[in-house]
Amino acid sequence: MTLQVSGLSAVRSGRTILHPTSLEIAPRARLGLVGSSGSGKSTLGHAVIDDLQAQGHSVAHVPQSPDEALDPLRTMAFHWREAEAALGLAQTMALLDRVLSGRDTAMLLITHDLGLAARRVDRLLVMDAGHLVEQAATYQILEQPKSKAARALSAHRSWVELPC
Repeated sequence: MTLQVSGLSAVRSGRTILHPTSLEIAPRARLGLVGSSGSGKSTLGHAVIDDLQAQGHSVAHVPQSPDEALDPLRTMAFHWREAEAALGLAQTMALLDRVLSGRDTAMLLITHDLGLAARRVDRLLVMDAGHLVEQAATYQILEQPKSKAARALSAHRSWVELPC
């Protein structure tokens, strides 16, 4: 069953931080939500969770809490390696892939790490200033970005070198 959310928005202190946004999430979808800091990724993620739970769907949320769990002075690649070493795993995301394989479970990966998203998702959703400005197959956004925000993200080719 395809999950649908529509008209998601958020206002904080009288300012719109998430403009009305709608999404369809197909079974087994692997979506990446990317954008610069403050673009609205986390706000959209929380709105999607709230809406899907209100519809009666089961939703798991694995939050990132930099103040408590991640050292902001270290890279995400460093944190992945640390988690892998502590848990005795080959690759954390590979484990997630195996767990999700063959299930109708969808994944929405919200990240700043374009390299991670490029290697793990089929479609990218690009946020900018509270707007969902582009969504397409991952390779399309990386090779032929249409929006200014997607062009800025994909222009930084350092994401190609990341090990995730």
